[in-house]
Amino acid sequence: MNGDVPHDVSGQATGSYPLQPDDTVRFVGASDAQPSPDGTRIAYVATSLDRHEDAVRTHVHLVDLDGHPVGPVGDAGANCLHPRWSPDGTLLAFVTDARDGRQVWVTAVPSGDAVQLTRITGGVSAPPAWSPDSRSLAITARVHVSADGTPSTSEDVAPRPAHHPRVVTRLRYFLDGSGYLGDRWSHLFVIPVRPGDGDAGDVPMPTPEAVTSGAWHHLHPTWSPDGSRIACVTTRRPDWDLEWVWDVMVFDRATPTASPRCLTRSRGVCAAPAWSPDGRWIAYFDNQCTGTGTTKDYHLWRVAVSGGEDPEPLSLSVDRGSPVSEPPATNEPPQWSADGRALHFQIREGSFHVACRWDEGSRRVSRVLDPHGAGGPVSPVVRRNPSGSLTVFTAATATQPPDVYRVGPSGAARQITARNHDALARVTLGEPRSTIVNASDGTPVESWIWMPPGTGVDHAPFPAILFFHGGPHNTVNLSFNEPMHVLAGAGFVVIAPNFRGSTGYGTAFADVILGDWGPRELEDGLAVVDALIADGTVDPARVGVFGGSYGGFMTNLAIGRTTRFRAGVSFATISRLDTFALTTDHWESIDWDSGGTPWERPDYYRSHSPLTDVQTMHAPLLILHGEEDFTCPVGEADQLFAALRKLKRTVELVRYPGGSHAFSGIGRPSHRIDAAERMVEWFRTYV
Repeated sequence: MNGDVPHDVSGQATGSYPLQPDDTVRFVGASDAQPSPDGTRIAYVATSLDRHEDAVRTHVHLVDLDGHPVGPVGDAGANCLHPRWSPDGTLLAFVTDARDGRQVWVTAVPSGDAVQLTRITGGVSAPPAWSPDSRSLAITARVHVSADGTPSTSEDVAPRPAHHPRVVTRLRYFLDGSGYLGDRWSHLFVIPVRPGDGDAGDVPMPTPEAVTSGAWHHLHPTWSPDGSRIACVTTRRPDWDLEWVWDVMVFDRATPTASPRCLTRSRGVCAAPAWSPDGRWIAYFDNQCTGTGTTKDYHLWRVAVSGGEDPEPLSLSVDRGSPVSEPPATNEPPQWSADGRALHFQIREGSFHVACRWDEGSRRVSRVLDPHGAGGPVSPVVRRNPSGSLTVFTAATATQPPDVYRVGPSGAARQITARNHDALARVTLGEPRSTIVNASDGTPVESWIWMPPGTGVDHAPFPAILFFHGGPHNTVNLSFNEPMHVLAGAGFVVIAPNFRGSTGYGTAFADVILGDWGPRELEDGLAVVDALIADGTVDPARVGVFGGSYGGFMTNLAIGRTTRFRAGVSFATISRLDTFALTTDHWESIDWDSGGTPWERPDYYRSHSPLTDVQTMHAPLLILHGEEDFTCPVGEADQLFAALRKLKRTVELVRYPGGSHAFSGIGRPSHRIDAAERMVEWFRTYV
């Protein structure tokens, strides 16, 4: 079975051999499922890896409610993403890189010709947003701004010479995955949609109308029900680059000269606003913390559009945050019910995502779609069409890459595509199991264990690898986790704790590590290793450790502060906290978690840096790092490698040209395979 063939999944996939690094390029991931307004079709994005071209490919597909293909969308040779249905269901807008960079196209569905709507220098930077009357799209693009604050969608100045100096006056001038931001600002534009005026070759390109202006960033546009106003999140504060505050602001399209109205109170990072059907409210997510966009939970809020009232928290009582990333990341807004009396959104609970509903009548949050164990689909985004007749999502399980699901009348989720049936049939995968070990203070700490496939009840102790996740305020990725399956397939027990500091277990659990990175996380990891040694699962003499980002920090710390580990592999690493805090694109979160800046707390930054313990690092260490990582700059890897080499320790540094922070997970196929192969071979050699 290939492609969009209906497939009911029961049990785990089985095959002839354990997962190998090479196998990972065969998988296709489904994402961004969009139900049509009439509830009869689903658009989604399929992501595959092109090993021959060493590239990531994305294509938009249309299927019916049983997963059968309806028709292709866009140019088969181009990358397409961000499909968005017009409210009347007749058109589908999407973004493609067919030419001119990432631009917005629109097509009549299911079989119309695609028409290009934008030719913006630098391309668009977010999904398009339809107006309520299906006649316009709001788009986001990073563009130059003239001296009077007017944004331009085309280059009206000579191109910058390749070696021209870059003058920097604002701290936030680069972002991982985006590179140098320079003097470009994120602005909103509206473009008319007229795909019926002619064929794809002779439709004139519409002129974008600027909605926002000035040397500020604007993101996440949402239209008022009558189409007269657009709300977004923006950073319009004098020292926006020295803090992390995003407010919800409303722009009046009917009166362009009118000043925009700020509805929130500059108390944190607001994201993903959504207008209520009656136009009275805007719902959004807010972390209520001016000091960080990544280390505090985001909760559901709403604010009256009329102003004069304080924003109202709706989900604080749940004590579980929503899966929201700080701007400029694209986030899924909360979804209003058709009558405006309920809001649908997701929360994170441990390693799972739970679809929830807030009701105006009860003023309470209830669970709508809750995964059941490691075999259930795990999805951070669940979408409903406006009437609520069709609910869809894309999700992975612990043993299956993401596919498309829809929710039936009974509330049960049914998988309707099987993109990876043949690829999964080649391999044998084991489902992880959960175990809970109490920390020294009595706090229960959940961990996930991947055993070698086919492990029976009676077995000799296995070699093991302890995994530390990133963040630190993150959780173990329980959806299809290729590195875990690859290591388990190589004969290792993989141990992945959601150590104290992880999100999804409440505010107190996450905040306990503030101002003290490392000790509790290491203690929690060692506690679960010891529990598995005690029950005969793990050989105490054969234990390794690995992780990326904060997990790389913990890997370095683990081999410097203990002698428990035979070897380590550190991805996208952190070695010295003071240099890291001054060079990362997430510097405000480091200051917040550390209780101050490097000059305010120099002893803390020194004592908590892995590099401080470099003389006691004896375990062989493999360091893997993307050269264009702006979250954990490659200098963190260089410092650690230089120190260990001078000490004549066993160390190897592998730098990946063009690789961003997540090069091993979303980068080039060659980089992903190379990193996985090196990790397995390193642990086979030294563990």
